[in-house]
Order: sequence, then structure tokens, then C-alpha cells
Amino acid sequence: MALPNLLNAKLTKIVDITPSVRELYLKPMGPNTFEFKAGQFVMLHIPDPANPGKLAQRAYSVASSDLVKSEYRLVIKYYDLGLASGWVKTLKGGEEITFTGPFGKFLFREPPAEQVIHVATSTGLAPLYSMLTSKCMNMTNVDFKIFMGVWNESEIFYAKELEEVKKKLPRLEINFVLDKPNSPDWRGMKGFVTEYIAKCNLERPTEFYICGNPAMIKSVKEMLTAKNFPKQKIYTESYG
Repeated sequence: MALPNLLNAKLTKIVDITPSVRELYLKPMGPNTFEFKAGQFVMLHIPDPANPGKLAQRAYSVASSDLVKSEYRLVIKYYDLGLASGWVKTLKGGEEITFTGPFGKFLFREPPAEQVIHVATSTGLAPLYSMLTSKCMNMTNVDFKIFMGVWNESEIFYAKELEEVKKKLPRLEINFVLDKPNSPDWRGMKGFVTEYIAKCNLERPTEFYICGNPAMIKSVKEMLTAKNFPKQKIYTESYG
């Protein structure tokens, strides 16, 4: 059976943005540009050592703005014994990558609520960052909040990029929540994202966009349900 939307891209740049996250810059090949909507993902087709000659598929959300058609970015986290992790670590740049897509309905809704809260664990930030840079840059009257949960300081990424977004969205609030800070000097948030989200004013018109590991999503949804927050205003995408 033919694969849907089978496309090729050239890997033009690799950046190790944390010890466990690698950023890939991909330039579509052929006569067509790659068009997607912020929040969508692609399926990378990668070699499967257990099945020589066969390709496995792994889903990754696009991390860049959908206003840019000539190049897109993925952020990929390493996992122990992960098939994709092992392959990504071998990449040197210049490789031709095969993918299908875009897929997914985790999209930004317009017009937005007065308050939009983005919640992510690690690379779950990718589609949320794409939404901010694609759809939200002129929404200066919206209170955007980001809560990004990571293990420690070394796993924070896109901090500078988010500060650049904040220059155009001064009401953007950026929060990194560390599970176990490495430094005793860390003065930011630590623990679980749920305890900080629970302190937000949820009486005003609010929407949630949540992307990350299923346990985090479940925890946040249970907390919101306990507060009688409307389920139809919670949009989620899970990984792992």
C-alpha cells in the first residue's frame, strides 16, 4: 500500500539544545514547499535495525512557525533504548529524511479566550511554540501563560526564543517548573506543574493547550475537573 503524502527533506542543521534534546532543521526537497498548521505533526520514517530494509514510523510535532514554508524544525528527545533516539544520535547533517504528513487536529482556536494557558513537558513545548509564533504574535490583548515541566535547569530549552516572543507579547508569562533543580540557587518553580496552574485565576474565560507525557496530562485534567473547569476548553496532545 502506498504511503500517504510521502515526502523528502534534507537535514540542513543539527543543534543539541539540551543533553537529551536534539533540534533538527529540515528543508523540503522537490518542487513543493511543506505546508502545515501550527500544532500538527509529521511521521518520520526511520531505519529499523530489527527489520533490515524496513522503516519504522515515529511522530514529532513541528516546532517552527507555519508561516515559514521553506524549512521546518523538530525537537526530539532521547529515550533509553528508543529506536528513534538511537537513529537521531547518528545523524550528522546532510542526510535525506523521508516523512509523511502533516497530521493532527491539535490546532489553535480563534478567537482565543482572555487567558490562554499552555502546559508542556519537555518537547511537548514544540507545538505550543509553533502556535505562539504562527497565530498569536498580534494577540497583545490575550494573557498567555506557559508552564513547561523539565527535570532540571540543563533540560530547559527555547528560553531565549520565548523571550523574543515576549517582546511582541508583553503579557506572555513564561514559567519553567523543575522536577529536581541541580543548583541550590534555583529560585524558580519546582515540583509539579499542577500546583502552579491551580493558583491561576480560572474564573475568567480561559483555554488550556496541553502537550506532553500522558501522566502529566491526566494530572492536569483531573485537577481542572475538580475545579469544574469546562472540558470543552481543554485541548490536549500526548506523546510517549
